[in-house]
Amino acid sequence: MKTLPSLKNNNGFTLIEAVISIFVVSIGLMAITRMQIASIQGNAFAMNTLQATVESTANSEWIMSNSFNNVLGGTTVPVTSADGRYQTNCTYQNITLFNNEIYQVITITTTWNEKGRNKTLQTTITKLPGEGA
Repeated sequence: MKTLPSLKNNNGFTLIEAVISIFVVSIGLMAITRMQIASIQGNAFAMNTLQATVESTANSEWIMSNSFNNVLGGTTVPVTSADGRYQTNCTYQNITLFNNEIYQVITITTTWNEKGRNKTLQTTITKLPGEGA
């Protein structure tokens, strides 16, 4: 009858095995860290775009609720946000219809700087005669 060989050399991990396992785990942790950084940067960009949209929407609603029939076509009205990060330009263009009614095309352009790059959000509104206050 044969006997099983004894396991006298079973002393645990070798130094090489431990170094390789630490290396593999560190590569995985670096990948997770990079993924978190990309997620945070994406969220910051989304927040800035949301704030620019809020600024543009607030200006659009203010324009739609007021009468600007006396504003000359080609006029640009600059508006700066309270924190100074967003610059909004409202450009008015008056267009005369065939029956001499005037309607306005208002272009609202909101710009901001993000990581040294200028970003722009543009909205166009058409106000028909008689709209507004």
